[in-house]
Amino acid sequence: LDYVVSHHLGACLADDMGLGKTVQAIALLRKYYQEGSRSPSLILMPRSLLYNWEAELRRFAPELRYRIFHGAQRDEEQLKDPDLQIILSTYGTARVDQMLFQSIQWEFVILDESQNIKNMENKTSKAILSFSSQFRIAMSGTPIENHLGELYSLFAFLNPGLFGSHSDFMKTYMQPIQTEKDPEISRELRLKIYPFVLRRMKADVLRDLPSKTEQTVLIELDQEHLRLYHQTREEELQAVQEAFSRGEPAKGLFRLLKAMTILRRLAGIPEADDNYTGISAKREYFLDMVDNLSSEGHKCLVFTNFLATVDLLSEDLANRGLANLVMTGATVDRQALVRRFQTDPEVKVLIMTLKTGGVGLNLTAADYVFIFDPWWNRSAETQAIDRVHRIGQTKPVFSYRLIARGTIEERILLLQEQKVDLVSNVLQGDGDLIKSLSPEDIRFLLSGN
Repeated sequence: LDYVVSHHLGACLADDMGLGKTVQAIALLRKYYQEGSRSPSLILMPRSLLYNWEAELRRFAPELRYRIFHGAQRDEEQLKDPDLQIILSTYGTARVDQMLFQSIQWEFVILDESQNIKNMENKTSKAILSFSSQFRIAMSGTPIENHLGELYSLFAFLNPGLFGSHSDFMKTYMQPIQTEKDPEISRELRLKIYPFVLRRMKADVLRDLPSKTEQTVLIELDQEHLRLYHQTREEELQAVQEAFSRGEPAKGLFRLLKAMTILRRLAGIPEADDNYTGISAKREYFLDMVDNLSSEGHKCLVFTNFLATVDLLSEDLANRGLANLVMTGATVDRQALVRRFQTDPEVKVLIMTLKTGGVGLNLTAADYVFIFDPWWNRSAETQAIDRVHRIGQTKPVFSYRLIARGTIEERILLLQEQKVDLVSNVLQGDGDLIKSLSPEDIRFLLSGN
């Protein structure tokens, strides 16, 4: 990082999740501010990471003077302190306070979870690209999630002009790699970004990290559940087909997305539907597993995509006398919740929505992870698992993907395996499956066979 930055080039710290990207960035800032008086630096991140950054600064660089600039009580007068060195803020604040941040000459602008600027057309990305700084750093364990266009957005921030215009990038790289599957162009692109991207995998640098075992568990559903699922599937499929047959593609796409969401929730947690009166096989399997693991002294993380699942599983565990915590988008003091899970031996389970708990958190007190329902993007699941399998973990880690057999969940897994995402030839990213579905894939997802 220091070498690239010293040449006034932008750098992407793309180490695997759990390898200490935050600490590396803090070490760099500490070095630069020890060398003399400098302008303040801006670090942008998702809101959930603010207090994690604060804790790491206090631990590894207590001499650095910082301020959290976020929320309704923030005041631009706070930024006029001449002794201030680090500003911790969020992507949302950067968008709202664009003019204020533009007026400051920053030393560093650092983006944590930099995939937040993957879309150059949104207001947040445009705001951040307008900020002036001496140095720029992006941090992300998954710098490319969906497609190669995100790589262009990343380098538009780090090193503007490296790839020319967006149309040049599409013509030179995106089309040959994604459409024509040209291995030489993939290699050329990989070599071009190589000097600016530091990416190390845990297997390469943490040879003493405990093992990680991942298992997919296919759950056989009971007849009532299957009957309700297939009845709903046929109704939704008919609605989708009717919308497209009427020549209404926008409505058809909306119906399709709605149908897939309904079927995913119904496959995993049919109790959310008033027409199902039993306890689903997946829910029963999960509760029995967690009950046994907790009695043996293990702690578990649970990830799901649906708030109804969070509430139901938390209630189930409480009824069994298992103390558990819940983290969703509505959780305010996430760091306090994480601290309690990490230190309170009575708390056995932490249940989270995948998008809320999947990034930036250190949860090494757990050694078992459950992905209660699959997400389109496999890398999102990997990030979630790596909240546990990271520096500081002393026990082997076991993760279980719970899949309702014969439903859309099983088909999502099959498509994940079949779709060889081309960005993996450039960085070990993972495509967002839903954005690359063909008509055949859609029929496959909604089929009953």
